[in-house]
Amino acid sequence: EWIGWQGGSIKSISTQQQRCLAAIGKAVYLCPGFGGPVTALDSRTGAEKQVYRLTEQTAEFLIEGNILYGIQGAPYRVGKSNVAGSVELYALDLDKGAMIWSKPIANEYTGGTFAVKGGRVVFHSGGGLTCLDHATGEEVWTEAVQPDGTQRNGRGDLSKEVRRGKKTGPDTPSLFTGNDQPTIVLTDDMVYCAIGKSIMAKSLADGKTQWTAD
Repeated sequence: EWIGWQGGSIKSISTQQQRCLAAIGKAVYLCPGFGGPVTALDSRTGAEKQVYRLTEQTAEFLIEGNILYGIQGAPYRVGKSNVAGSVELYALDLDKGAMIWSKPIANEYTGGTFAVKGGRVVFHSGGGLTCLDHATGEEVWTEAVQPDGTQRNGRGDLSKEVRRGKKTGPDTPSLFTGNDQPTIVLTDDMVYCAIGKSIMAKSLADGKTQWTAD
């Protein structure tokens, strides 16, 4: 079913579709059909090792250590309806096949933007950047970020889109088009987020912006 989520050309593919494959140790993990369940194959023979039955409708996943983190719900589709809508972010123990935690993302999740490193999980949605504790799924911090890279907390400066009378935020049908969604990279203590023509560096501990640049 993967071809159904393409936008008509080889370069118009949902970013999530590129996040359904991982090779770690002696196993290859993938979604055989777009939308899960995540399946483990023997890396040498291709024989099926395990199907993770709790992962149906997985649109993208990442693996760190023994934990699989996935986005479960409607896929992020290229085109006019290019937001994932209501989804769950989950953490699953690969050895036991047991769900550790699952958390709904209330403000529309931006497909292909969640990242994991160490004890933190970070993703982008209509509410901005959110950081979760990897062990519990509890929110550590959320910082509002607009598509032009500016921040807004309800009392601070409004983005250029808002000043021009354009509606942005959690209720906006789509903040990004095609593959223009943010790119997020984590280090041990920083979050780097590139949106449009700007990039910002935030502290992984509290989400506070350290610097921004064009």
